[in-house]
Amino acid sequence: MLAARQRAIRPEEPVVERSRREGKIFLKNWRGIAKVASKMIQIKYFNRKAPLFGSADITNFCNLRCKHCYWWLNRTLRKELGVDEWRNIVRNNFIENDVAAISLTGGEPLLRPEVVEAVIEEMKGRYVTVVTNGTLPLIDFGVGYFISIDGNDSVHDAIRGVGVYQKVKRNVKEHPKA
Repeated sequence: MLAARQRAIRPEEPVVERSRREGKIFLKNWRGIAKVASKMIQIKYFNRKAPLFGSADITNFCNLRCKHCYWWLNRTLRKELGVDEWRNIVRNNFIENDVAAISLTGGEPLLRPEVVEAVIEEMKGRYVTVVTNGTLPLIDFGVGYFISIDGNDSVHDAIRGVGVYQKVKRNVKEHPKA
């Protein structure tokens, strides 16, 4: 198996080219990518000082207790921001300051899919990604996901919990764009 895999990967081939050849990279959000590129040009050549990237912690809650993480300590019953409050935050901070790209994080942002969807709607035409542990179904919001994988199945499960690696793998395979 390893020999077949080594033959399939050409050592001199760049990672991006190999990923394209294997069908792992798709141009999903060309408007968002163009917005990021435009902002980078404005910053570099026109001395524009507005922020390029932003992030939003959608929730303080997480469904895991990873050994290296502190989010699970936030499992107190604090009131979280509602959808309309998040829409206002996006409009008054990210849109008003012409932020080109945003990462939605947490805790586990997919615990609040209604907020993720609202933020994506408000950020239309900009580049949005969701940072997730991958244990919840990956909703097809039309944005990219960054999924935390700590190593092979035994390493990942030692850090995040027994069976988590296989759950993540299943969710990725079941995503419509996978």
